[in-house]
Amino acid sequence: MRTEDILDILRKDIEIPEIVQNKADEAFEIIRNKCVEKKKRSSINGKKAVVKTRKMLVACAVAAVLIVGGTCFAAIHWGISRSTEKRMQISKEQKAFLEGEKSDDENNSQIAESDNLATFPNVSATDMGITISVQDCIVDDYNARITLRVDGYELPEEVAIEKYQPELFFSVAINGENNPSWGEFYDGLYKDNYAEIIRDEDVQDYQFADGSMEYVLQLPGEEKGFYINKSIQIKVHGIGYYFGKTGEAVTELDGDWNLEWILQGSDSVYKTNIRGGAIGDTGAVLTYLELSPISVRTLIYLPRQEKEEKTIFSEDETDSHIMWEEPPKLSGVKMKDGTSYYNIWQDNGGIVGYVGTDMCQVISYSNRIVYTDQIEYLLFQKNYPENRKMIDDDFWFVKVQ
Repeated sequence: MRTEDILDILRKDIEIPEIVQNKADEAFEIIRNKCVEKKKRSSINGKKAVVKTRKMLVACAVAAVLIVGGTCFAAIHWGISRSTEKRMQISKEQKAFLEGEKSDDENNSQIAESDNLATFPNVSATDMGITISVQDCIVDDYNARITLRVDGYELPEEVAIEKYQPELFFSVAINGENNPSWGEFYDGLYKDNYAEIIRDEDVQDYQFADGSMEYVLQLPGEEKGFYINKSIQIKVHGIGYYFGKTGEAVTELDGDWNLEWILQGSDSVYKTNIRGGAIGDTGAVLTYLELSPISVRTLIYLPRQEKEEKTIFSEDETDSHIMWEEPPKLSGVKMKDGTSYYNIWQDNGGIVGYVGTDMCQVISYSNRIVYTDQIEYLLFQKNYPENRKMIDDDFWFVKVQ
């Protein structure tokens, strides 16, 4: 379908102001010229033009016209979100891979792992002048990470105070069944390789300069390949905030934002039985590993031991209960080129539990993309330095390939 045909369809039931239409036409011309130039470069290099160029043109055409109310203009934004780029520490090269660009080396295994890992569903919903759209979706065998963009919502003044935290109230269903998930608005804070907090200056009080906000959804999974090719339905029924230490939920706006599509992702995974996988002198032994660019599943031999866990609610109120001792925290990786990445796995991350008498399963998701064929060691936390940055000596190393 030609871009002009898409425009005609979208204009049938929408009266587009002349100034908006002119801007859209200018945008299409820029997009078209970029695509033509890319095709020329591909031909010069003796390679076929990437099919995604045409798909990108269609996606941009649809996104550029989507919703017009009066003279306001809202659009779905294609590509890796700011929160994903910062919190997952995505390099320019990785961003290009994930968004469909290819390097000259078509056999590069890193590129193969990036195929279908990130998708950009053309899905949005509007109610009460507020548009919620799916900006990016990263899915592998055990994990789904989805960024929602919110346009048109104005935060109440109180939210700027630290004790208020804006929130979406929603439910998630996979193939019609309720699915556990959690999420939060991107506040501009993210961690570097040493767990040091960095502030994104482009975000003020949860908002970008244009007033938009990004909401990051995390869907952990226990079953291999649980999310790939499954239908997902996200129903947002309210926008509001949590208040104070009690976490009281306040719904400021009740609405109906329904987002539905088919999840796609990458099932690329490195898996192996581990020999000599002792984790220092802890008594824990890594025996099995499944590793994707954004998640990990391990089986760790660890004789069961009980421990008392205390929860402090206030100075006068505490609670305690008995739990099983967990294995050392899986924290990072060391690459074959000698580079170490610390603090990338989420605190023994989503799922920790015994699957046998003395066999503990840990499934965790990563805060950065790491290519599995480049990993040599898994790093398990040994020390927690307080007044200095982490170094390799703060970890137990287990060789995995």
